[in-house]
Amino acid sequence: MTLKELEKALKSGIATVYVVIGKSYLVRQAVSRIVPAALEGGIADFNHDRYRAGQDDLHPASAQARTMPMMARRRVIEVAECESLKPDELDRLGEVAAKGIDTSCLVIHGEKIDQRSRLAKEAKKQGTLLDFAKLTEGQITAWIEKTAADRGKSIAPDAVRALTQAWGESLEKMEAEIEKATLYVGEEKDRIELDDLLEVMVAVKAERIFDLTDAVGARQRAKALYFLAGMLENGNHPIRVHSSLTTHLKKLLRANAMRDAGLSHDDVIRGVGGHPYAAKKAVEQARRYRTEELRRAVELCSKVDFELKNGRVNDRMLLEELVLELCAQENPTSMGTPGRV
Repeated sequence: MTLKELEKALKSGIATVYVVIGKSYLVRQAVSRIVPAALEGGIADFNHDRYRAGQDDLHPASAQARTMPMMARRRVIEVAECESLKPDELDRLGEVAAKGIDTSCLVIHGEKIDQRSRLAKEAKKQGTLLDFAKLTEGQITAWIEKTAADRGKSIAPDAVRALTQAWGESLEKMEAEIEKATLYVGEEKDRIELDDLLEVMVAVKAERIFDLTDAVGARQRAKALYFLAGMLENGNHPIRVHSSLTTHLKKLLRANAMRDAGLSHDDVIRGVGGHPYAAKKAVEQARRYRTEELRRAVELCSKVDFELKNGRVNDRMLLEELVLELCAQENPTSMGTPGRV
């Protein structure tokens, strides 16, 4: 059952038990729909009992399920972290669910549940076991489209692909990107295009390494130093920053080498690999350099790598000098300590 199917089912009636397992984001989304629907406007403080499996005593839950709700049609008994339920607790909750008390609703959720348990079997019988453990590509696409639609927007197929390629199954991150894109396009546009999304989309890595490499690729010294400082101040290890820079420069060198070999623009993009947008951007950046410049840049990175790992010079100073040299104009000099690329 998808979230959309759940919403439709809740309008038709409330079951006596819901078991929701799998990806935490979708579990939270499902529970946030089930509980209000089950309470139907009743006062939650009087009719919503919460437990955490593995920490709370669940013995009162059975009695509460039999207790009449106060100024509401149902009482909701919610149990979180169901993966920690003991066999006897699973059986006891399953027994309550099987009795079908229409003045109560069990909402059990967590990462997983013993599918052989009485509770799981009863939820399956009622068709209310929602398993979000593994999302298919179609489910993710449908979720993205619905998330955009909930904000009054449609979303282009290539923008959907960019989101899934960038974030995999991280629905929280994709929702944040859709929210930003919605605000970005405003009321003037009903559809989120790829260009709109890319204007606001956070880099695949939480760090600003792509901002840094973009600035280096564009030879923008001030921006490159700004992003470098931000990364270091946010706790990124100098060796990791250096490694990311080196990898990016090697990608630019590979792009130029393929172009020099006569490959078509599209073949070069495919050869660079990775996210199509990032690969296209790398190919565009590579045009700002001569192939020989990039070879020297990679050699320079190798020398700086040695200095970083031997710790004889201040790491930050080494990286700043490296970035300045990588952003420098042509007229390369010797390759001793950081010199022009």
